Amino acid sequence: MKRVQLVLSILLLTSLACSLSGAGTPASAPVDGIAPTPEPASAPTVAASPTPQPTDCFNAYYPVKAGATWTYQMSGTSADTFTHSIVSASDKEFTDQDAFGSGTTRTGQWRCEGGNLISLTPGGGSAAVVAAGVVFNFTVTENTGVTVPADMGVGSAWSQDIKFEGKQDVGGIQLDTKNEAATSCTAIGRESVTVPAGTFDALKVECISKITITVAGMAPFVIEGPSTAWYAEGIGMVKTVGSGGGYEATIELTTYQIP
Repeated sequence: MKRVQLVLSILLLTSLACSLSGAGTPASAPVDGIAPTPEPASAPTVAASPTPQPTDCFNAYYPVKAGATWTYQMSGTSADTFTHSIVSASDKEFTDQDAFGSGTTRTGQWRCEGGNLISLTPGGGSAAVVAAGVVFNFTVTENTGVTVPADMGVGSAWSQDIKFEGKQDVGGIQLDTKNEAATSCTAIGRESVTVPAGTFDALKVECISKITITVAGMAPFVIEGPSTAWYAEGIGMVKTVGSGGGYEATIELTTYQIP
């Protein structure tokens, strides 16, 4: 159970931490007895490339581009590294993945609505967390609010409440689970932040998060605590500091590649 709690804590923190050509001038008409003076032909106009229109998944603080990767180092209660990547993306949805150096992986689906990015679409949305000896597959049953808003800026506030259920396999033992994750965030200002990947002018976001994990036959376990994240425009999350459920973590961007 503690492994699942740690994986879900990492999942929460990393979540909080998301585009003519012209014709030449015709020659003058000839005048009687006077040879026309030829005029130089105009240079052809180079066709202009159309400006790509932003899709529903366009978000200034979370570039949604298939093949984009961000590598982070994590220190605190559990030291590790992980790579966050956009596995696939369309105009209205995308799939992401976190692959940890310790062997844990997380995959999930997102929905996009006018620049609002919403993790774990209800109904068809699903995700999986795989750690040593533990496999947790779940489906979202209710989802309200947004994960990363389109209008994220100083003074903006948003929240998300997700209810999900499924089965966790612990050493071959199947356990039914029902869980809820609630997060409320406010963008409080801008400041310079330095991480291994460089120094960024970032938007500072403070959040309060609560995860309630209910396993059949056991008392609910609650992970609750604050986190602070820094987002750089055009880059994404560059740093997160958070705590909850006896865990503490500092996550910093080390490298990134955005197509």
